[in-house]
Amino acid sequence: MRIVSGFLDATPPFDFAQSYRFLEKFRPMAGEQRLSEKRIVKALMVGGETIGFRLSGAGSTDTSGIGYELLSNKPLRDAEKQYVADRISFFLSLKDDLNPFYAVAKNDKVFYPIVERMRGLHHVKFLTFVEIACWSIMAQHAPIAVARRMKDSFVEKLGDIIVIDGMPVRAFPDQTRLSGVTLELLYAIIKNKRRSEYLSWLISALKDVDEDFLRTADYDEAQAWLKQIKGIGDWSSTFILFRGLGRMERLGSKSQPIIKRMAQVYGPEMTLDEAMKIYGEWTGYWSLYLRSSE
Repeated sequence: MRIVSGFLDATPPFDFAQSYRFLEKFRPMAGEQRLSEKRIVKALMVGGETIGFRLSGAGSTDTSGIGYELLSNKPLRDAEKQYVADRISFFLSLKDDLNPFYAVAKNDKVFYPIVERMRGLHHVKFLTFVEIACWSIMAQHAPIAVARRMKDSFVEKLGDIIVIDGMPVRAFPDQTRLSGVTLELLYAIIKNKRRSEYLSWLISALKDVDEDFLRTADYDEAQAWLKQIKGIGDWSSTFILFRGLGRMERLGSKSQPIIKRMAQVYGPEMTLDEAMKIYGEWTGYWSLYLRSSE
């Protein structure tokens, strides 16, 4: 096994422990990484090849960053090393500066104790665009347990594993691995005709995806691009932009889990519209902290 080590800076405050605690509770990615207070072990596919990585925190929210080790069964090219390092940084939102969010939250006396308790939590995203896009289709109008079974079967049949420290770690299939997958195979895996068709259309659209555009373009323009993929509607496009691409400036119009949790924290007097006015471009981080505090 080849190992390449490195370090990635994070914009402080960043608390690595908050990242793995989030992953411990995040059911759409449950069981897809090994977690401890000192380490996150995960894997991804790059050009059809599987690369594992171990992440460890620097141990301080003042001198923030993470150490990483890339693990592979063959030598990695420089471009592959850089791609995985960049993907890890984006996965944990290491470059997000939360200080402006905390400054707004400081005036919210009901919410600020949550911020203090979760200080240093940066947005933990889905690891790849392919994963978040596929999950958004699997999870449409489906109980999470049902969507999880679809995802587990999808990874088992189309993904890969790499053995790290004697334990297998799963990697979600990438665009290279999915190219050429037939509708018949998808149906055999997913056992749902409509979702299999949507996944087939999505896989066909992946060749045209410009992730940098989706991360940085005008929000409405990025959402419109996603919605032209058959099977991706308002909910799915918003979810992809938020949970996969770090577009934190908006929430879905029917964010019932957020509304429910908001009522528990604030009482009935606070509305979602009021919260969005208060937090503006930080509405996504407000909702992330709110839900993660459950």
